[in-house]
Amino acid sequence: MLPRSPIPQVTDAMRAAAFPPGLDGHPAHGKALRALLLVEKLEWRDGADGGAPVWDVSAWWGGPLNRVWLRTEGSHSAGDETEAHLELFWGHAISRWWDVLLGIRQEFSGSSPRTSMAFGVQGLAPQWFETQLTALVSDEGHHGLALQMDRDLLLTNRLILQPRLDLEARARDEPRTGLGSGLSVGRFSLRLRYEAHREFAPYLGIEWEWAFGDSADFRRAQRRAVEETRLVLGLRMWF
Repeated sequence: MLPRSPIPQVTDAMRAAAFPPGLDGHPAHGKALRALLLVEKLEWRDGADGGAPVWDVSAWWGGPLNRVWLRTEGSHSAGDETEAHLELFWGHAISRWWDVLLGIRQEFSGSSPRTSMAFGVQGLAPQWFETQLTALVSDEGHHGLALQMDRDLLLTNRLILQPRLDLEARARDEPRTGLGSGLSVGRFSLRLRYEAHREFAPYLGIEWEWAFGDSADFRRAQRRAVEETRLVLGLRMWF
């Protein structure tokens, strides 16, 4: 039997050579400034009120710890009405996967736009769910909360299924916007995209929307559907 080789002892000098000072964590980008534009949704939606274009776009500029964020989402209905919002945030990383956000939100709905203070968190929740939680306090005393969660499920290397959940809640009734107190509106969607090129991916999907409580009553009074199923066709891209 061959004798065993002695196991070398790891000394402090060896550890210092393997882990030199200044490499705590992984500062991959240092202080370099970078930018990203993500068009999460640019789609045509077919619903009970006819077809409508829909968008969901976000962009950021900054370094690994502090960034400026711009987010906008909305739709333009067949009745020539636009429901949209635009958000501008300063974001600061509080951990490897989470940022805190502070900024303003401008809502465009009908003839009465609304400005709100906005703050929240965004990041990667357990099980790889991309999460955005935003609280709103308007200049008119209205308070709200918006939650968005989605996840990419790889069916193949290029075929990806994305489930997404959107929830909105309000502290009190808002007849002007048609949102009631408590849990107001919920949406769940499935989008199947094909990444022929990683930066450009066409997709098709289906979306379900429900109104709850007083929000449902507002819709009934306006002779609108409380529950609705929509087919969507669009393009996701990033630069």
